[in-house]
Amino acid sequence: MEYHFIMKVDKADGKLGKMVQHHSNVDLVQWLPQFGFTSAGHERLKCFIMHGGFYGMLEAAVHAVPLVVIPFFADQFRNAKAAEHLGIAISLQKYEMNYQHLKYALEEVLNKPSFSKKILCFLRYSAAARRLSRMIRMKPNKPEEQLVKWTEFVIEFGALPELRVHGDRFNTIKYFGIDIIAFLLVCVFGNIFLLYVLGKWLLRCNTRHPLYSSKKLQ
Repeated sequence: MEYHFIMKVDKADGKLGKMVQHHSNVDLVQWLPQFGFTSAGHERLKCFIMHGGFYGMLEAAVHAVPLVVIPFFADQFRNAKAAEHLGIAISLQKYEMNYQHLKYALEEVLNKPSFSKKILCFLRYSAAARRLSRMIRMKPNKPEEQLVKWTEFVIEFGALPELRVHGDRFNTIKYFGIDIIAFLLVCVFGNIFLLYVLGKWLLRCNTRHPLYSSKKLQ
């Protein structure tokens, strides 16, 4: 099956434009509304290739879009592995990117069947994405409900000191245990220094009285 690709590229990148100008199934755009694109929800959107940003991944999960994730920095690596663990994505490392790896990832996401009892021969990654989307949409405590309930709760009871963590009253040294860490470091380095001084003293004594030591051994 032939798929259509929509790629977001910079207008100054003329090299990529020349590479794909003879491919009728590739469209290059300078700007793409990611949320509107993933939230379209129609059946033609089969896969989304992304870098693994949290909010973009959340949008894709809400709208049941399978992913190919290529992380670049920060939390994107963790997000990519989390999506892969949930079965909605395949992650690729940027240093191993080539034609074969990208082709394998796309074929896995687009064509690999799932032989579960409930969904026979349905696409594996698409099925996992739809299941996760339904779980997000149907979770018992929706964000809007929590916002309303907690707002009413705070209006009723005020600042709620009972729910404050006791540690927020500590200063920086006490909160992070810097005083305890400093004491332990002093003990460790103090013992190392004492062992060094003792070893140096014993070596000096042995150097000063070698004859006495040898006669005593005889």
